[in-house]
Amino acid sequence: EFSQSMEIKSMDVLLDGKPSSFFTNPPGQVAIRIANTGNGFAQPIGKVVVSKGNKEVYSYEFNSGNGSFRGNVLPGSERTFVDDIKNIGSFGRYNVTANLALKEGGSTITATKSFWVVPIWMLIVVALLFVGLIVGIIYAFTKVRAHSRNKK
Repeated sequence: EFSQSMEIKSMDVLLDGKPSSFFTNPPGQVAIRIANTGNGFAQPIGKVVVSKGNKEVYSYEFNSGNGSFRGNVLPGSERTFVDDIKNIGSFGRYNVTANLALKEGGSTITATKSFWVVPIWMLIVVALLFVGLIVGIIYAFTKVRAHSRNKK
């Protein structure tokens, strides 16, 4: 009997082809791995939205293809679709949400992936503040000990 179904195996955010959830530069791509769990060709379609908080910063039609051609996933196999994303700012937490269905119909499947963009200069400032705090605590502690020794 003919059946069509699929599942999202993974969704990754990429910078220079490398997946991560933490970036010091804005990432440029999303990779979504689809598994065809049916016994016929699967043509996944849908919408992928990148948001920061409740604000949509970018979206695209998944597997829109060139003209009328859309990518298929063969029965019993998996395929990774990689698409460019834009409008990612220099700092913040972002979400990528994919709402996908088969072109032939059926239920929609959803996957969400979160990632952070934190510029390197901000990491350096936080590290310096942390080091300053530790040095301040050590300095204060040695002053208190020296003061209590002098009282004896």
